[in-house]
Amino acid sequence: MLIVSDTTPILSLLKAGRLELLQMLFGVVAIPRAVYDELTRHPAYRDEADVVAQSDFLEVCELADRRVAAELLKRERLDEGESEAIALAEERHADVLLMDERRGRRAAEKRGIRITGTIGVLLYAYDEGLLSGESVMECVACLREHNIRMGKSLYMAVQNHLRQTTNDSKM
Repeated sequence: MLIVSDTTPILSLLKAGRLELLQMLFGVVAIPRAVYDELTRHPAYRDEADVVAQSDFLEVCELADRRVAAELLKRERLDEGESEAIALAEERHADVLLMDERRGRRAAEKRGIRITGTIGVLLYAYDEGLLSGESVMECVACLREHNIRMGKSLYMAVQNHLRQTTNDSKM
């Protein structure tokens, strides 16, 4: 299974103390150079830079053709990381693209790329038995404490998923 990630899911999982979930669930996660550079060079992410640089399951990949990324940057008004992540997912025929930003998700969906975000990763880890429902909600609370936006409908969907799967397992 080939997974490509944008910056925010990696950063969010780092903030929640759960970056290892990516390796546990997917083995290797491909990231474009722009995402790696943002995570390791951006002044706001100094604390996270060393962890990212030492995470050998994050595979930095160069784009074979930069035209798609340039088009997305210009036409869709995405940032460089989002543009390269979508281009890499398309170029490598990724199974899933990890992306949280709404504009980037819409652009990826238009191109037929399957996407999920940080919350999707947390729920997948829960479904696979790697996190308890309580741990998922702790991660969600941590994300909110770090000002990572989450709409009320997504928050309710997380609670419903946890409640539904708990009810299903009691049958």
